[in-house]
Amino acid sequence: MKVILVFLLALGINLVFAYLLALGFFYVAEYFFGVCLTVKEVFFLWVFLLVVAPLIKLKFRSEE
Repeated sequence: MKVILVFLLALGINLVFAYLLALGFFYVAEYFFGVCLTVKEVFFLWVFLLVVAPLIKLKFRSEE
């Protein structure tokens, strides 16, 4: 039971982290480059970042 709760917590943290990264990419594309991303593009970016987010966090964790 505890393993499932820890897994769900980790998944939730990764969902939020990927969502914030996708929002950051969206705002940078819109305000700095003048390109408005569609909902479909933001969704695929979010899914991609959901997969890559744990790797990004591991990279920063290993540098400390």
